[in-house]
Amino acid sequence: QKTSPNIPDLNTAIIYPGTCLIEGTNISEGRGTLHPFLQIGAPFINSNKLIAELQKNDLQGIELEPIIFTPKSIPGMSTYPKFNGKTCNGIKIILKDRSQFNPVEFGIKLIHSLYKLYPNKLKFRTKHFNRLIGNNITIKKIRAGILPDMIFRSWQKELINFKITRNKYLLYQ
Repeated sequence: QKTSPNIPDLNTAIIYPGTCLIEGTNISEGRGTLHPFLQIGAPFINSNKLIAELQKNDLQGIELEPIIFTPKSIPGMSTYPKFNGKTCNGIKIILKDRSQFNPVEFGIKLIHSLYKLYPNKLKFRTKHFNRLIGNNITIKKIRAGILPDMIFRSWQKELINFKITRNKYLLYQ
């Protein structure tokens, strides 16, 4: 049973918390294909350059492959997807080890790499992106060129406080 029309399997559910951030941009998150959130792209992306830029980061638990896809309306999944009917170049994300993969960190590394390569073409849907990431600071940090690892470190105090608060609500340890 699908958890959502665009999350058809476990691998997609694992990768989704990172690639859903693409929804807050003008880049296709793969809606309008049979593999949404496992591939991203846009007509202006050079797949090999994006992979090379991403591989400068410490990517754990995944492999990346270049891909070309054309989003189209798919009944029950996606109507009027980004770049409907247009050829998109991008990346396919292949989950290899979910215990080593951090989807949110990957999503930030992905957005950071896209912004670094395409600062004039990547457009943020600011309100939506901020809702997805949970704050209005991350976009500013990405635009300022702050490295992903520094962005992650800035979350640590809040993350520690959350984990402490969360403990009293956990049913299983």
